[in-house]
Amino acid sequence: MLAFLCLILLPNLEPKTIHGQIMDQRGNPLHGVRITMNHSRTISDTKGQFTINNVSEIGNIRFSAIGYSTYTQTIHAHLKDMKVIMKEQIPEIRQQP
Repeated sequence: MLAFLCLILLPNLEPKTIHGQIMDQRGNPLHGVRITMNHSRTISDTKGQFTINNVSEIGNIRFSAIGYSTYTQTIHAHLKDMKVIMKEQIPEIRQQP
């Protein structure tokens, strides 16, 4: 019985690769966005495209860039391609006393 469960569950836990593109709210590609998941890290290229390898089937992938709100998405077993839209961070304005 244990061997049967291992045969069913292990293929779903194998590392995989995710490809995607990151854009701002106007549809412009964003380069230099940091993408992390567990021990895997990468940065988007000048076209906003990225590839992250050795991604586990279950977990969260995080996108962060200066001037934009950090975006986190849960990864599901079937996800291979992503399209991410980053929202600009509104600067906090403080009045001096």
